[in-house]
Amino acid sequence: MGLRALVIGFAVAVLVPLAAAQAQRGAPAGEWELLGEQTVGFGVDNDSIQIKQNEEWFRNRAYRALRFAAERNDVRLMSIRIHYINGHTEEMNIDKVIRRGGRLDVVLPGERSFLKQVDMRYRANNLGISIGQGGISLQQAVVKVLGERVMRRPEALVPPVAGPGRGGWEEIDTAGIDWREGQVVLGSGRGDGRFGQIKLRAVGEPVRIRNITVRFRNGETQTVSFNRRLDRGEETPAIDLEGRQRLIDRVTVSVGGLRRPGPSELQLLGMRRPGGPPDAPSSDPYAGRGWQLLGEQTVGPMVDRDVINVGQSEEWFRNRAYRALHLIAERSDVHLMKLQITYLNDHIEEYSVDRLVTAGREVTIDLPGERSYLRSIEFTYRAVGGGRRGPAVVKVYGEPVRR
Repeated sequence: MGLRALVIGFAVAVLVPLAAAQAQRGAPAGEWELLGEQTVGFGVDNDSIQIKQNEEWFRNRAYRALRFAAERNDVRLMSIRIHYINGHTEEMNIDKVIRRGGRLDVVLPGERSFLKQVDMRYRANNLGISIGQGGISLQQAVVKVLGERVMRRPEALVPPVAGPGRGGWEEIDTAGIDWREGQVVLGSGRGDGRFGQIKLRAVGEPVRIRNITVRFRNGETQTVSFNRRLDRGEETPAIDLEGRQRLIDRVTVSVGGLRRPGPSELQLLGMRRPGGPPDAPSSDPYAGRGWQLLGEQTVGPMVDRDVINVGQSEEWFRNRAYRALHLIAERSDVHLMKLQITYLNDHIEEYSVDRLVTAGREVTIDLPGERSYLRSIEFTYRAVGGGRRGPAVVKVYGEPVRR
């Protein structure tokens, strides 16, 4: 055996067990459950492991760590992104090599449950050449993803709060409950405090919500009566704020304890609505027809694709459906080429329009049946001519079905 072969053999013998030992460090032993696997290409690749389980399956499941095991070839795992059922995502930079036959354990912050999918950005770390009876062949790596299970009572499992900019809810404020006072005051405390919907989540012991009073920055208030019990991790239905978007000053919640209440907190969650002024003006002629503004976009002179994120939860759509969408051009003419609607269940509908919408006019898209649960609306369009009042704007209104 030559000196070079001896050195390589020694390096493999040392590094493979070392990689496995480093991977295990920090992750306590537990029951590992296979979540899925993917074949890795030789270039930089992006793949996803779809968990494909519903909320009921997760009622008594949580994971404290994820294990990434490499087979057939070495893999460089660059980053991962975890998606949860409620729309929240977490991204982690890894940038580590997992040797063939080795593994890497990623400890999760807290005990995570309600996983929807795991995205991986990776590549094979070498060509993985194999010499056999059939000659020389390339071995593609396989990555298996396992979760280290933690058994918990169903009420102890709470999915993380969905973050801003991902079509979900964001945490505005969290405060402990002083049962002697019988109320909790939560401030906006984040960004400009401009939200279209709010809701409350119980953290800790159960609590009974009696009523909620929202005070806006302009001094106006909105009060909602509930008289409803919230268990650990349970949320109130979404509350539409009066006006399309509002600047929140504070939210006062009147609470009542149950038998011998223990430590508890309330989280105030908010949903931002994209586009438009803070409050829809009462002089809006389209709102006067009963149409609901879903969003707006500024249009450039070149052919472009833009998306309006409707940004509403399933709860908000429970008693809402639309028979048509109305697209209004303002300031300048707009050539609308096509439209794509994506629903919360990822179903997509495409409409070929190819219409010139003159400034101040509209084009109506009749929807087949009563459409609800809209996630986003994507346009392909361009502005035509120059508007004296600035760049062209397209507004999208939904015409509700009268129920």
